[in-house]
Amino acid sequence: MRRFSAILRETLLEVLSNKVLIGFFVIAGLGLLAMIIAINMPDTSAKIARLQPTPDFPDSAALETFVREWFSISVGFLFYNSFLIVATIITAGLVPSMMRKGVIDLYLSKPISRTQLLFGKVLGGLIIVLACIIFFVGGVWLIFGLKTGVWDPAPLASMFPIMVSFIGMYGILVFIGVTSESPFLGIIIVFLLAGLVSATLANRETTLYGLVPSDIGHTVIDLLYVIMPQTSESAEIAGDIMYGKTVTNYFPMIQASFTGLLFFSLAAFSFKRKEF
Repeated sequence: MRRFSAILRETLLEVLSNKVLIGFFVIAGLGLLAMIIAINMPDTSAKIARLQPTPDFPDSAALETFVREWFSISVGFLFYNSFLIVATIITAGLVPSMMRKGVIDLYLSKPISRTQLLFGKVLGGLIIVLACIIFFVGGVWLIFGLKTGVWDPAPLASMFPIMVSFIGMYGILVFIGVTSESPFLGIIIVFLLAGLVSATLANRETTLYGLVPSDIGHTVIDLLYVIMPQTSESAEIAGDIMYGKTVTNYFPMIQASFTGLLFFSLAAFSFKRKEF
C-alpha cells in the first residue's frame, strides 16, 4: 500500500507541474473573479434584490430560476465545452511518459505489480480532474450562494455527470496510451469522438440515416451509438440537473461508466503483456 501511495503521489506531482493545468486554474480563477464582478454590477444586484423573497411574497422560485440560468451559462456552456479539452490534455501524457525507456525500467524494478502501477497513474489523473471540476463548479455555486442566499444543491450535483462522462473518454485515452505509447494519438481520437462522432451519432436520424438507407445500416449506426461515449447526452443530463428537472434517461452515464471500465481493463491487460 505504501508503494502504491508513492506512485499516486508522484503522479499527482507530475500532473500539478503540467503548464496546461496551471493555465486552467489561472483562467478558471480569472473567470470566477469576472463572475464576482458581473454579479455585483448595479443592474444585476438590483435585479437580485427585486427577486428576493419577502414576508408578503415568500416564493423564491424566480430567484432560483435566475441563479440556474447564470449557472447554466457559466458551467453548462463555458466550462463543460472547454473542460473535456483541458482534462484530456493534462492526463494524456501520464501513461506514455511512464512507458519511456529508462522510466519504465525504474518502475518495473520496484516491488509493485503492473496493475497497481497503471492504476496509480489512472487514479492520480482522475483526482486532479475532479479537483478541476470542484474548483470551478464549486466556486460558481459558492459565489451565487453568498450573493443571493440560494444554496440549491441541484447545480452542484451537475458535477457528477460531467465527471462520469470524462471517465468514459479517459478509459479510451489510457488504452491508446498503453498500446501506442503516444499522448498525441489519444488526444486526437478523444477530440474526434467527443467533438464530432458523439454529436453526429446523437443526431443520426437526420444525418447518417439518409446516407445509409438500409435497415442493416441503421442497426449498425445504432450499435455504434450505444458503444461510443455519449458526451452530448451527458451534457444534457448536466443541464437538466442544473435546472432541477427530473432526469429520465441515465443510460449515457451508465454507458460512459461501462466504456471507462472496459477500456481500463483492456489497458491493464495490454500493459501486463507488454514487453519492455
